[in-house]
Amino acid sequence: MQKTFEKFFTPEGSLLRYIVGTAALTVLIQAVYDWVKDNFSQSGVWLAVALLVLLIVLIVLIETVQKHLLARKIHPQEQPITPHKGLILLVSPKNTEVPRIALEHHEGTLLHCWLIPSPQSLSTADELVKEIHQRWPEVQVHDVQQNIVDPEAIESTWQVVERIYSVDGPEVGLAETDIVADITGGLKPMTAGVALACASPQRNMQYVKTVKRDERGNPIPGAPRVAVLITTPQKRI
Repeated sequence: MQKTFEKFFTPEGSLLRYIVGTAALTVLIQAVYDWVKDNFSQSGVWLAVALLVLLIVLIVLIETVQKHLLARKIHPQEQPITPHKGLILLVSPKNTEVPRIALEHHEGTLLHCWLIPSPQSLSTADELVKEIHQRWPEVQVHDVQQNIVDPEAIESTWQVVERIYSVDGPEVGLAETDIVADITGGLKPMTAGVALACASPQRNMQYVKTVKRDERGNPIPGAPRVAVLITTPQKRI
């Protein structure tokens, strides 16, 4: 609707449409001016003109600000991450190393953990649950069965993460900033689902970064891995 309206005031498009639009606007302004002049005093006319000018200035200002915000480039940054009370982990089949590194990073502060598996990685999630109970008995692992997702459907993971932040977290006394979502594991659609759910500035993401890789980009066995925060200038740490 807005784009259609703008076509009548853009000379780069149809010249005839531009002439019609400009003429119609002129007639409208003249009609408003005549009506105000006939029904109000001279001071009222100038007041109406002043208000009209102010309205136009405000519209232009708002439009400029909106375009500036839309054109703004977001540059993701990696930063050290402080331990959080809540941790969301994507679980890959037969991979417990990466979740373990993430858990160790938040050791001592972590109180709640949500594992998000696919049907194919459910057995791996069960292994992690047992290990967490043994190594970190103070950490509550929430029901894994409620977090099983379709690994090929972005919306499936998005719904689970959204529920964790908006429902599960508040139920156990955690604010959104108390929870961080790890995107290292899982398939790409699962990662995308987490990223979309964490679009809010209050929701942080992290991933486990491999410090050294070989010439093919694969992690070097035994190379150190660290958890880092993914943030932008608009995100709160």
